[in-house]
Amino acid sequence: MIQEPLTCRSDRARPTTRRRRAMAVAAALAWTLTLAGCGGGSSKNDSTSGTQNTVTTGKVTLTGVVSKGVMVGAVVTAHPVKDGVVDTATVLARGITVAGGRYTLPAFDAPLGSPVIVRAQVVDKTVHTDELSRQVVPLPTGFEMRSAIVPQVADTPSPLPVSITPYTEMLVNAAESGADKLDKASIDQGKSAVTQLLGFDPVATDVNGIAVANSTAVNAYGLMLAAVSQLATQSAALGCGQTDAGAAMACTVGKLADAAQLDSVQLQLGEVDVGAKLSAAVSTVAGNSTVTNAVDVSQTVDGVTQRLACVPGSLTNPCEVASVDQTVTGVAAAKAMFAAMRTSMDGWMSRGGTAGSGRLNQDAQAFEAAVTGAQVPLDQVEQDLAAIKLGIRLYEDHMAGRSDVMSKGARPGLADGYDRTLETNGTYWPHGGTWADNAIGCMLYKAPNVVATSKEDVAFIGCRSSVRTEIERVQPNGMTPGTIRLTDWRHGYTITPKGVTSAGNLQFDYTTSASKRVRARTCTGSVFPWSLSGCNAQAEVVDERVDLQLKPDGTARGYSGSIIVSPSSSVPAGLVVEVTGEMPGLIDGVNGALLSDRQSVTLTARDDGSVSSIATVSGEVKVYASAAASTPIGTLAIAPNSQITFVAANEDGSRPISGQTATGREINTARFGLSWTTPGAALSGTLTVNSSGWDRSGFQRDATSLMFNGRLDQIQAGVARHWITADLSMSTTGYDQHDVTLPVSASNPAYRIAADFSGTVTPTDGKPPFFLSLNTSKASNEANPTSLTGTLRMGTASAAKVNIQLSASVDALGAQTWTLHETVQDVTLTLQPHQRSTAIRQGSGQRQVGTIDLDRRRASYVDGSFESLDLGL
Repeated sequence: MIQEPLTCRSDRARPTTRRRRAMAVAAALAWTLTLAGCGGGSSKNDSTSGTQNTVTTGKVTLTGVVSKGVMVGAVVTAHPVKDGVVDTATVLARGITVAGGRYTLPAFDAPLGSPVIVRAQVVDKTVHTDELSRQVVPLPTGFEMRSAIVPQVADTPSPLPVSITPYTEMLVNAAESGADKLDKASIDQGKSAVTQLLGFDPVATDVNGIAVANSTAVNAYGLMLAAVSQLATQSAALGCGQTDAGAAMACTVGKLADAAQLDSVQLQLGEVDVGAKLSAAVSTVAGNSTVTNAVDVSQTVDGVTQRLACVPGSLTNPCEVASVDQTVTGVAAAKAMFAAMRTSMDGWMSRGGTAGSGRLNQDAQAFEAAVTGAQVPLDQVEQDLAAIKLGIRLYEDHMAGRSDVMSKGARPGLADGYDRTLETNGTYWPHGGTWADNAIGCMLYKAPNVVATSKEDVAFIGCRSSVRTEIERVQPNGMTPGTIRLTDWRHGYTITPKGVTSAGNLQFDYTTSASKRVRARTCTGSVFPWSLSGCNAQAEVVDERVDLQLKPDGTARGYSGSIIVSPSSSVPAGLVVEVTGEMPGLIDGVNGALLSDRQSVTLTARDDGSVSSIATVSGEVKVYASAAASTPIGTLAIAPNSQITFVAANEDGSRPISGQTATGREINTARFGLSWTTPGAALSGTLTVNSSGWDRSGFQRDATSLMFNGRLDQIQAGVARHWITADLSMSTTGYDQHDVTLPVSASNPAYRIAADFSGTVTPTDGKPPFFLSLNTSKASNEANPTSLTGTLRMGTASAAKVNIQLSASVDALGAQTWTLHETVQDVTLTLQPHQRSTAIRQGSGQRQVGTIDLDRRRASYVDGSFESLDLGL
């Protein structure tokens, strides 16, 4: 029979110690993942902005030709735009033009969705060949031309073409001078104006002279560049006074750039009609067969000269350039974002956070399950081990004459979150459904159910390790008498001394089982208490025990093992405790259900029991699902370097007052190196309690900073499929200003709990990595987090395919409000509680480009198009 103490805790109830010690690693992960949602349900908002300063970068390679004629030996550099101006101090990439004026910039991290300015500069060794004379015409050192591109997609399959010519300088200059700032919109508008003037895209079109084999656009480009050389021969008419041919060429390029406008193809500088002069130059070079190589360029000449002769406001030949429709651009950006999400996230997501086909859902749940799976046996085995050590210390102290007490308890208390404002008549369950969670206690016995009275008649030690306790107070009509019923789920241990081994160590055998004990008392006093021991009627009207694990014949199933204690002269109660054997099935702390059949343990704990000691624990725990199982469902290994430090405390765990001799201790810091292996996953990592502190009353000590760093390998058919690395941290603020014995009020403010999670899923099948970071916080009296920020990213930080910045808030009723900003395409979604649709907004101006029907999972755009968004989000 398993003997258990009749009482194992102080009459003074206090909040649980063991629960706070774990700081609920798994619960924290579940908390962040639940709020993050992985989809399903109401979502989130903050309609004020949604646009953040975060810029996602991606690997980009550029190539092209630098020509005013061809320039060999020019230095080409790429620069970002910062605060609306070119950041020339930051060089993203550098190259040199070679034969034909061609350059290639090596792959660099470009800000996706933001302009990159590509600049070509003349240096001492630059050789410029004029298109007209076919002679080398030196350009002034420092002369430069610029081009621009707005990268939209990282890891482009081939280099992006970027020509650098007087006409690309025109578009950059127009964007700089004609807009408030240099950005995607102004660059797009500048390109639109110059493209309308020329009849081709000056950035994407290649430069290769004029030849029969060339495309019409390439030949047109060759003609227009030759026209700049022709115009330079008459540069004085533009206001250039240089006599040097190269200097006159540089001045001409500058005048053309200054004449360019965002909203018109008309080229005008004061009283000088630059457009008319360029038109004349085009006609001149078109008649030069040395330039045209007998290629018919009449179509280009006709088109350009007509546009240069435009008339403002004309219905037939207007100068005005239509504004680039940013709505069209926005629609394209939104579609590009959803396309990237399909290709990058396909197979990763499923709806509702359930164990569906979505791999990210499965991974999140697998990580949570792995952390939970490791924490439950760690918690309960550590607690059982603490109960065993408590019993052996009680026995040794009594046998050595250091103490005459026959029982001892530790870790008593009310459940976390208990609030006396919730008291009602009838049946009352403390918040969380628990009372005295994780209490341990031991008693010395002479015989079964007979407590020893002296050291001579001590036959064995009875200990209990309570996992869950519920209290029910029934007081009909608010009057006495009333009944208190206590239900306790526990592991019970009978520890029998077996003498001293040949090595001088103490030896004990133990038997153990899992049970539920129900006790009730009728109280007749005028004050209805909150504990059995506080009831004036001490006799139980109910005292029954139910075994939770039975053999086929209906009798209790017990487990056994041995304990070796290595004593020392200074620490008679033992310095090293080794436990080998089996322990009962794990008990669910939420509902009391059995989570497993048994655990086999091989554990070593070093602890001299003093406040100054550093306790260590190491070993292995194997968890089995059934009595017949020979293969464990999980194996927990605790690294030898796992350790715990302590601070002085009273026996009941409270803070000692000045002048009081501390007889107990509480955990100060802890560090556990853990691995948890199941057939489908392997989790390894470190659980660290960095700090702990007392509440304002000194009634309770709690962890104030906790971290878990680990890696989870997903295993299928014995092969690792992909893996997750993750960091989870939790911390509290204001705990020392909160009194846990009193309800939250204006004079007793709640403390705050913050949880931060970051993890990366790295697949082995070629898919890009998936990164998730979440930062949440809540008050201690709140059931759910009230704020969240985070990032979801597909791909690496430097080459993101999808990069979503998100934030959330939760109102008093638990409704979530979300804002999601995808930075690659600059798309923002705002989702508020209970809404069935949300606007799709794009760009810094937050223009609406579409609407998402959340019920139908369909995006409808302002251009009349629509698409399915069944992405499993």
